[in-house]
Amino acid sequence: MRDPRVGTFGTCAIVLDLLVRTAAIAALLDRGGALVTLVVAAALGRAAILPLAVALPYARPGGGLSERIGLAGAAVGTAAAAALAVGLAGWIGAAMLGIAALLTVGLGVAYRSRFGGVTGDTLGATVEVTTVAALLVSVGLR
Repeated sequence: MRDPRVGTFGTCAIVLDLLVRTAAIAALLDRGGALVTLVVAAALGRAAILPLAVALPYARPGGGLSERIGLAGAAVGTAAAAALAVGLAGWIGAAMLGIAALLTVGLGVAYRSRFGGVTGDTLGATVEVTTVAALLVSVGLR
């Protein structure tokens, strides 16, 4: 993860992320609710990293992120994103919240077993995966 170059798998992941995100946004523009869904998905994606940063150790020696965020900050940020999701998007927002929560737990387990914790790269991947998944849930329910 210290190598700044993007390899084949990284390039494929970025292209796939952009293709799926573009298709989801196009579908939302046809069905309505695109702006609200984009705001909610972005908030949930960014909030997903807060509990991971606090609950899991930093995978590299030298400290991590939990000292800067803290348990209270993670709780407030996660609760704010959840309230925003349900407040703006109703039951669809609750479904988006549910998939984001499931992915956060699943990714956290995977990061712990594979890397021994989290890094900036894994947290960034969490943002992307949960954001796209939340968009796809919204498309599927509209």
